[in-house]
Amino acid sequence: MNTIGAKTHTSSVAGAAWVNVILGAWLVVSPFVLGLSRNAAVWNNVVVGIAVLAVALISFWGSGAVQALIVPLGIWLFASPFVLGFVKPAFIWNNVIMAFAVITAAAMSDGLRAGNHSD
Repeated sequence: MNTIGAKTHTSSVAGAAWVNVILGAWLVVSPFVLGLSRNAAVWNNVVVGIAVLAVALISFWGSGAVQALIVPLGIWLFASPFVLGFVKPAFIWNNVIMAFAVITAAAMSDGLRAGNHSD
């Protein structure tokens, strides 16, 4: 891979990881923005958001294998409103959409990292 291709590839991987940083930050603040009052709902999203942030930030310095931890977090994010019995539609939609978004961003980051971009 030439130098320009390597720089473009690296910035694409970093861009996909930064998406998960932003999504993780949203997960931390979303219960407050959406006006959730149940402690379990609030803490669920705060803890999952911090975990997504941590995994995304660690993936900048790691080999990308840590990025696979996003998948179980995304699965839990999707299931949590139903498992924990949250009925507020805004919260359910937020978590379902965010689950797909964090998994997609992680898959893009991992795919870009693992892709063979030789000339």
